[in-house]
Amino acid sequence: MPKKYLSLLKKFFLCLITAAGAFALYALGAYLYTLHNLRPVTPLTEPSQTAPASSWRPDDISFVHQTNSRERLLKKSKKYNGFEIDTYTLPEEETVFVAHDPGQLKYKMTINTAFAMPQDAQNTYWWIDMKTLLTQSQIEQILRAARRFGIPQDHLIFEPRMNHEDQALLLKKNGLNVILQITGFYKENLDARQTASKVAEIQRLIDLIKPLAISSGMGNYPYLKAYFPRYPKAVCYNTTKRPSLKKRFMKRQMQKDPSVIMLLTDEYDWDN
Repeated sequence: MPKKYLSLLKKFFLCLITAAGAFALYALGAYLYTLHNLRPVTPLTEPSQTAPASSWRPDDISFVHQTNSRERLLKKSKKYNGFEIDTYTLPEEETVFVAHDPGQLKYKMTINTAFAMPQDAQNTYWWIDMKTLLTQSQIEQILRAARRFGIPQDHLIFEPRMNHEDQALLLKKNGLNVILQITGFYKENLDARQTASKVAEIQRLIDLIKPLAISSGMGNYPYLKAYFPRYPKAVCYNTTKRPSLKKRFMKRQMQKDPSVIMLLTDEYDWDN
């Protein structure tokens, strides 16, 4: 082989080895980051041993975050059957819109439009993050839309705010699944007395509402695992929008915990 081609071949293999090494370091870093964020928490108070009243759960733990536009719903329904949407209502108006905030109202997507997007509606699951309170008639509007497209009622999973227990009870009165949003452990750096008080308050809400699961961001997950080890959990990991190995490693770790029944992640391609 001529020397110039041999030299090019050596450069090619050197580049290949360098790229492989860089990827290996990236993968190791992503894996160690995952383990660091999921490190166990030492309980400061007695953990709850409450178990769920029902064993029902979605068929797949995977939900994709903020599918609040027609285009995103259509695109992601090719891969997912679990969708997170945000419901938003306006004063003095009955229509339930799908929007995270007033800025997304420009899409003017109603709950009917959202439910119509996936092709296999009967096998879809809907994580419904409630940005505003719903009236009884608005709840009925959502139920009518679900029936219209063949979506089973138990596939509608509502997430009201933690302090909106009256709304949670109204949803339960309508026979709907509710997940109870939990915040505060991760950022508030609670001492033993504060932790005991918070655990007791969450336990009160669990006993009152009997939610399908308790929900939290990834930062609060280790605390929920420590203090409510047996209760089902819905976990959000939506801090990395770009493609990342961290998402894959996080999902694998969540799948190892039988109490995690729902996992919400961002999945943005470079254009959506």
